[in-house]
Amino acid sequence: SARRSRHDQDNKFPGLERTLTFSLLSNGSYFFVYSTELFHIFVTFFPSEPPSIVNSSGTPVVFTGDSLALECTARGYPQPVIRWYKNGSLVHENTSLEFSSLNEFDTGVYQCNASNIAGSDTYEVEVLVRGQTSDTTLSWSRFPLFYESLRVFKNAL
Repeated sequence: SARRSRHDQDNKFPGLERTLTFSLLSNGSYFFVYSTELFHIFVTFFPSEPPSIVNSSGTPVVFTGDSLALECTARGYPQPVIRWYKNGSLVHENTSLEFSSLNEFDTGVYQCNASNIAGSDTYEVEVLVRGQTSDTTLSWSRFPLFYESLRVFKNAL
């Protein structure tokens, strides 16, 4: 930590020495001491920086049953708290919002909110969950039955 002092004579009270000392502490705060022979004043100052979201997810289009991780990180001092909201309601408090098996109810607008004592920043991402198409759910085990149905239909003509 850095430390600096200044000693001075008070012009209004000759012979009264006063000292102003300040230190930069390892947590980023400043500690000030103003001293005279009559009194001491101690002040701790915590500088702050409003949050700014620096990394966020894009708009994903995913399918039912897929997994998904939405990421949101922010800088600021003190360290911002990250909260996730869906359509305005709190759903999670962490930098990463993870889904293991999506369904249509997960579709919506998600807001990442970063906040600290200096302010807040918000980022929105829309998640679109689509149902599986019939082409992707067609099982190859059903194909022989389909083929057999076509053959019967062709022979009937």
